[in-house]
Amino acid sequence: MGGDRFLWNVVVLLLENHIVKGTQRSEEQETKAHGQIHPDIEFILSLCHQFSPSIQVTTCRKLLKYLRGLPEDKEDGRPQRRMTRSKKKGSRLNPEDQLFILANHTSKQLRHFKFLLTSFVASLLSREVFIAQVVESEDNQALQPLYQSLLEENLLFVTSVAHSVESNAQTGTARFWRALLHKAYDILEKVNYLLPNNIFITVVTGLMQNELATVRRKAMDLLNTKLQQQGNALAAEEESMLLSLVDQLLSVVIATKQSEYDAEELAVNRQTALFSLKLLCKLLGPDHPHAFKKVFHVSTQVFSSTSSSTVVTASALLCLAELCTSLKAHAIPHLPHFMPGLLSVLQNDKKLLSNDLLLLSSVTTVHKVVESLPYFMSPYLLDIIQKITALSAMEEMETNQKSPLQLRLKAVRQNLSTTMSPRVLLPAVTKCYENVCEKNRNCIGPLMHILRDHLTSISKEDLTSHHHQILNFFLTALDFRVTQNHLSLADIDQVEIHVIQAMVSLVMRLSEAMFRPMFFKLFDWASRNEAPKDRLLTFYRLTDCIAEKLKGLFTLFAGHIVKNAATLLDDNNTMKTDDSFFPADPNAEEKSVLLLQFILDCLHKCFLYDNEGFVNKERFDTLMQPLADQIENLQGNEEAYEERMTSHVIPCIGQFAVAAGDDGSWKPLNYQVLLKTRHSSAKVRFAALKTIEEFNNKLGEDYMTLLPETIPFLAELMEDESFEVERQCQEVISQMEKVLGEPLQKYF
Repeated sequence: MGGDRFLWNVVVLLLENHIVKGTQRSEEQETKAHGQIHPDIEFILSLCHQFSPSIQVTTCRKLLKYLRGLPEDKEDGRPQRRMTRSKKKGSRLNPEDQLFILANHTSKQLRHFKFLLTSFVASLLSREVFIAQVVESEDNQALQPLYQSLLEENLLFVTSVAHSVESNAQTGTARFWRALLHKAYDILEKVNYLLPNNIFITVVTGLMQNELATVRRKAMDLLNTKLQQQGNALAAEEESMLLSLVDQLLSVVIATKQSEYDAEELAVNRQTALFSLKLLCKLLGPDHPHAFKKVFHVSTQVFSSTSSSTVVTASALLCLAELCTSLKAHAIPHLPHFMPGLLSVLQNDKKLLSNDLLLLSSVTTVHKVVESLPYFMSPYLLDIIQKITALSAMEEMETNQKSPLQLRLKAVRQNLSTTMSPRVLLPAVTKCYENVCEKNRNCIGPLMHILRDHLTSISKEDLTSHHHQILNFFLTALDFRVTQNHLSLADIDQVEIHVIQAMVSLVMRLSEAMFRPMFFKLFDWASRNEAPKDRLLTFYRLTDCIAEKLKGLFTLFAGHIVKNAATLLDDNNTMKTDDSFFPADPNAEEKSVLLLQFILDCLHKCFLYDNEGFVNKERFDTLMQPLADQIENLQGNEEAYEERMTSHVIPCIGQFAVAAGDDGSWKPLNYQVLLKTRHSSAKVRFAALKTIEEFNNKLGEDYMTLLPETIPFLAELMEDESFEVERQCQEVISQMEKVLGEPLQKYF
């Protein structure tokens, strides 16, 4: 009798008795007792199950309400009503105060009681017996208002405990309050799982109309949790019920500070509502695009407003990103409305760069918009490319690690390069290059990444039809060294390599018939008489990279540059000319050193990958003397000379001998090198010895034919005035003996 009114009283009294007379476990021990239910608790649960589900739900609500009415602690200053004989006759006690009498219990017992009662509610709602009763109940409609009331009370209880957690964070009871909050959320989760979708949506709809902002926010949190876990398809009725929430959520999003919210609570609620709209759009947007048209307008309004907080702006951007992803073509009419606002957010450097969340959200939104609507981006493409390249350059300079922002920027660049047609992308890249060349050259690297990936992915038909446009752009970009000659050589090299890498990606897509005239045009662009000499630096650096990629195929075209390369080697040799190759240039010596390195590296690769007889008699005669004379070329300082000899000249001459392939060519080359051992400079003699050692290593036993003419020169060096040269000579002889397999002392 009276189960709906008095069952909760019985539960409280029985649990109080369990605390006082039963096992005296602390709340900490209670927390650890997972899966272990005391016989007393088991009895109370069984008692509750004797009643209908509606009475059990009502009992849970009343228990939570009673818990919320209990003081935080005995010493919190609240008046305590005691049962004493001094009460005046006829006075009446509050019935609730007679259930758990504070005066008769310690603070520890009060905490234990709270935790035990909260755990009891969680256990009751998750018991298989109770769930079976709910499933078998014939009047589930009658349970809806009870579930709503239970959720409301639970949310209020969660809020109350959360405040206690905050106020007791530095006290000895902090652990207890955290455990109690966890249990309170556990009840919330149990109720959430308990409800069928249609009842859950009805309950949440009711909670959304609650007077308390906290309850409304928790209701949205419950909705978000449910939507994220929704795996099965929804019924038409459930979809309709969820769609009805869109307008309610929008009203929360557009709430202003003049409402009941304070500023902080306003921001949190707006953020939560935007997240709910995002999840609803992901779930229902593809099938119900028209229901989300208003969301476009509201999201744009929010992130375009200067008064919106950063987290709200970020949430609005992510909501917009989901709208574009889910609605796809239905988002096209809204592009002119939200794209200017999105670009405005991207261009607000001061606000953007001071907040990582806003920055990542903005880039994510651009990524989703470009990914979903690539064919409608042309009016905004230039602005997008400029901002994405600027952010990419900035992020690469600040961190070497793969941050989420870097990965997202890379995804945007990848989308731009693979989804845009050349007709749209190439003019935008060209214009962007012109804009950033002077103002922000660090953007050129990411810009060339976009172009490089684009050239790798476009069809052969597009490549053929846009070939001249692409080549003209590269001729402009490769002129960076000339047009920006006021920059340091290091800065120029850093930018130029990005352009060259993009150019090489183009080369790898071309047929021989297309590459040959393009290569000859590049050669003419760099080597004609009126051309700036700085172009030769760029050309031979580019040619070196092309040779590395094409390997043996490049020797089919390299014959065209042999004479020019030989001439440039001599023109930059201080032993053959006193005139600077780069007159009136403050960096003339450094540029000559660089040019020599690029030419030598390019020739070295031609020799290295020569399988088709590239080094014939004519080319050997053209190159032999200029290459051998590089040993005595003292261009640059001493450090530059040593580095050039070790890394460029000696490997190039050694591979030149291998490519020549017969002793008829080896002898004159070997003799020219041997002559350098009589040079007045000890470092030249030392370099000549290293070259002879390289010959010996490369030719192996074939070097035996060159030994008779080599021995006299080595004999002279054995008594060289330089200790380093003499020691190097001994090492060369020792190395020869190992390779040839016989001692050489008998020849001296």
